[in-house]
Amino acid sequence: MLGKYMKFSKKVMGLSPAVIVGKKLKEQSNQRKLAKASQLKASKPIKFNGEYFSSHPAIHGYKWLTLELTDDGVFVYGKKNTPSVKKFEWDEVIGYENEIEEKTNTQTTQRLTATRMATMGVFSLAAPKKQTHGYAKERFYDVLRTTTGDIELETLINGGGSGAVGDLSRSMAELFIMKRESKTKDIRRFVTEHMNQGTVQT
Repeated sequence: MLGKYMKFSKKVMGLSPAVIVGKKLKEQSNQRKLAKASQLKASKPIKFNGEYFSSHPAIHGYKWLTLELTDDGVFVYGKKNTPSVKKFEWDEVIGYENEIEEKTNTQTTQRLTATRMATMGVFSLAAPKKQTHGYAKERFYDVLRTTTGDIELETLINGGGSGAVGDLSRSMAELFIMKRESKTKDIRRFVTEHMNQGTVQT
């Protein structure tokens, strides 16, 4: 029976079972490659947030907003674990701007007291008492421009003070500032690529 089927397949289809199986395996391999390429092509969403000042005419009553940039568009969230307030398609997005107000400073002060002057005389000038006060502070202004209005967000990162606790606070703030600056570049790149893509598709 099997022999008759093989002869029939060769005669009618012009293919042997081995060829058929080989073609199926090749098709499955191609499908897997396409699926993998599609996954690699998909962009990882980017989230950023900030204090909101009711700059968009359709979004009111929120003091804090989170924007999520995805391949499908820009989602706007008002609170955690709640549905999005609004969604912008990429053909509605016309630009992104960012400004950074930098106030990073480390100050060293020298204090000379009357007691030290009286006790040590001129030597007090050679061995002054030192206190180090440092702080790191940056304010980020993010503006997403759309065809229906702008969304303006403001984020403040700061830390510092005197002593070990102040040094730790300043170091943490500097780390967060570096991460936020890096994310700003990613946001600008993501918006530019997807905004242009949406324009081409339109």
